[in-house]
Amino acid sequence: MALNNNYYGTPALTRNLLGVSTVDIPDYVLEEFLRYGTKVFLKQAAVKVVGEELIQSGTLKNYFKTRNKFMADIDGDKTIGVNDVSVYYLDDNNNKNVLTVDSIDGSTGQVVLHSVPSSTIDVMIDYSYYQSEIDWDLADLAVSYYAAFMWAGKELYLVPPRFFLGNLRINLNEPWMNYKRMFDEIIRLSLTKPIDKVAYDRMVLYPRSESLVTPEQIWWYKLTGLIEG
Repeated sequence: MALNNNYYGTPALTRNLLGVSTVDIPDYVLEEFLRYGTKVFLKQAAVKVVGEELIQSGTLKNYFKTRNKFMADIDGDKTIGVNDVSVYYLDDNNNKNVLTVDSIDGSTGQVVLHSVPSSTIDVMIDYSYYQSEIDWDLADLAVSYYAAFMWAGKELYLVPPRFFLGNLRINLNEPWMNYKRMFDEIIRLSLTKPIDKVAYDRMVLYPRSESLVTPEQIWWYKLTGLIEG
């Protein structure tokens, strides 16, 4: 489903991150970057599922459920609605026949069809989901950071990151990349799954050295005596 004119973040927040005014960057310029940032956010934050067979849920024959909860907002309007999914069945010629969806519950993955489908067909769905519940304030902040990164990179692109001014060497270290790093960090935090007690106990009592991917983690486990070396 194509993203429309909806976007996360705001021009005002983006200008605040950049430390500029509306004279420096008008809304219409930032809105273009915010739309791109929203696309990137959705691409990184959501997992796409195609052709999943819906599971009937409860006694009502038009109630179904997806295998994953936290269904994703695909059209960028910050709501999980019928436009974010496609429900259909395949006929004998493998053609898609779209079914009308009355409502969906993004937090549970419940899908309510307008009418009861025939028992001879397999109801399928295309949708996306988040690995954990999305904080929309963080989504706004992340996309505003990405828009700031795009604008700053565009404006500073003609200035080389390293150049000489007489005998003085200037090293800018690509400062616009700081905005991209903040975007990446917020995405990482947004996708972190809350850990349950069972998983925590297993991690602490039965750590596996092959799962330690950074020197900092290895150092911590050696310090606590959970692994030798």
